[in-house]
Amino acid sequence: MSQKQVCKVTWVKSDPLAMASQGETSVTKMTSNSSVPTPTVPLSDMTAACSAVRSTYPTRLGDDEERIAFTNAVNNLDEKLHLQITYVDECASGDPVIIIGCGFTPTSLTKTRATITEPITAIKLTPKSGGNLKLLIENLPIGCKSVTYVIFTNGVYDIILDSNNTLIIPDGAKGIRIIPKGKAKQTVRGLSTFTSVSLIAYSVNAAGMSAPSGVFSTKLL
Repeated sequence: MSQKQVCKVTWVKSDPLAMASQGETSVTKMTSNSSVPTPTVPLSDMTAACSAVRSTYPTRLGDDEERIAFTNAVNNLDEKLHLQITYVDECASGDPVIIIGCGFTPTSLTKTRATITEPITAIKLTPKSGGNLKLLIENLPIGCKSVTYVIFTNGVYDIILDSNNTLIIPDGAKGIRIIPKGKAKQTVRGLSTFTSVSLIAYSVNAAGMSAPSGVFSTKLL
């Protein structure tokens, strides 16, 4: 006997345009679909939520008002998508054909939202000759899928992590290198020799970035 299928959560708020595409696909597939006659989220509301994300995306790094508008649009669409897949699951009763017919992806695993991990607590920095820096995180937080490193070579700046998992660098900041999709064991190359560097790191998974680690510093060779 096959396992009961449910809708898989395939989108993440860190990729808002993909979220909008998922919402738009569901609207197309659910329109005039007799398997889902009364969607929890009216299709016109889902369309409007997708449009709001697309229209605010170009100014997501703008002034405070523009950033808030974008954040609210992303959160609103995420909520509507979760409400809609709950409704589709109820109508589908485990039938993957109905789930696919509504524009979602079926999976035999119960859908769960990923949760943001605990911060990274310790990073070992080992300077190597030629301005190279070896990084080692011996104990990654549970659920961590990758690491984003922020390296400072001209003083440490306050980096803002907004609700859409975008790192906001202060105006005028210099000497900052961001390394996304990093690993627990990694070598950073091409830094200036005989200079002091500092870094912070974020644990990353499908739910987004953790709070930042503490600041770790060393002097390069």
